[in-house]
Amino acid sequence: MEDTSQAIAGHAVFETVIGFIGIAWSEAGLTRLCLP
Repeated sequence: MEDTSQAIAGHAVFETVIGFIGIAWSEAGLTRLCLP
């Protein structure tokens, strides 16, 4: 039997007045946070 499920994950990087912020998430929730 083949497992056809796909993990849902993503990331975003955006610029703010104080610098760049990066976030990453998965099905479980927020997995990474990078603050300036």
